[in-house]
Amino acid sequence: MIAPTTIGEFAVIRDYVVVYSNVHIGDHFRTGHFALVREGTSIGASVLLGTSAIIDNDCVIGDDTSLQTGVYVPTGTKIGRNCFLGPRATLTNDRWMKYDGRPLEPAVVEDGVRIGANATILPGVTLGHDSIVGAGAVVTRDVAPETVVYGNPARRGERKNET
Repeated sequence: MIAPTTIGEFAVIRDYVVVYSNVHIGDHFRTGHFALVREGTSIGASVLLGTSAIIDNDCVIGDDTSLQTGVYVPTGTKIGRNCFLGPRATLTNDRWMKYDGRPLEPAVVEDGVRIGANATILPGVTLGHDSIVGAGAVVTRDVAPETVVYGNPARRGERKNET
C-alpha cells in the first residue's frame, strides 16, 4: 500500500505543481509554479519551493529553507534548517554519471548554508553550517563551517563582516 501525502496548514501550492505520494510537508509551505516533489521526501515548516524547482525522492528539507527558481535536489539529499539555495543551484549525487549499482552519494547541506545562483555541488560534498557558496561556484570538496567559497573549482574566500 502506498502511504498518503500529508500537507501542513496554510500551505500555498500553485498551479502545475506535482507532489507524489508518501511526502510529508510542514505548515506554511509555499511553491511557485511547475515544481515537483518526489515520494519519500520530508519538508519542514515555512519552506519555499520556487518555480520549476525539483526535489527528487527520499530527501529531507529543514524548516525555514528557501529553494529558489529552478533548484535541483537529487535523491537522498539532506538540507538543514534556515538554508538558502539561489536560482538554478544544482546539487548532484552520482559521481559516475551512469547507474551501474554503485551507491549514490548525495550532498549534505547543514543548517544556515547559503548557496548562490547557478552554483553546482558535486556528489558526496558536505557544506558545513553557516557556510556560503558564491554564485556560479563548482564545489568539489567539503566546505568547513562558517567558510566562504567561490569559483571553479571552488576555493576559500574571505568572509566580510555582515551587519
